[in-house]
Amino acid sequence: LTMRVLALADDRIRGFYGDIEFHPRVLICTTQDCIVGIGGGDAATGSVGALVLLLGPKGMNEIDITHELSLIEVAGRVGLFHSIMDTVPAWFDEGVAVVASDAPEFTALASANQNGCLTKPTDDMPADRTQWTEEASQYPFIYAQAGCRVAEWMATRGGGSAVSRLLARVANGEPFDRAYAEH
Repeated sequence: LTMRVLALADDRIRGFYGDIEFHPRVLICTTQDCIVGIGGGDAATGSVGALVLLLGPKGMNEIDITHELSLIEVAGRVGLFHSIMDTVPAWFDEGVAVVASDAPEFTALASANQNGCLTKPTDDMPADRTQWTEEASQYPFIYAQAGCRVAEWMATRGGGSAVSRLLARVANGEPFDRAYAEH
């Protein structure tokens, strides 16, 4: 089952990004105690940069795994330095993962709402990873807002390929805000 779900998640990532550039090691915990023991807390899934995908018993599904694989692609595509420096804001990274995974709790069917947004994004979503984690634990719907913001941005720039182009520009040293603002 796990290999099948991983393959389905890979297909989603390939469909969103066009290809998969980063193939992390996969650590599978069959108990929540295992995840807690390696520092994953109450997480269903997790990732460490572009190197490791952590799967727990609550996260053995295509959507959660696709979300984490998207975070891994972003980290890998911008490179270790830019990933460590949080050059890509947390709201963008998480918003891309929401769009790539098409998580039903955060996105609507396109037929119900043209861009798939369940809620309008705000302009003050956290860029800092620590702040994002704190706010998301208090207000999980922030993922829907980030996904909507990214979906709206992608719609004006040609879809999923815009994400890959932006990440390449950031990897080459261009500031995120400039790459995000330009067409």
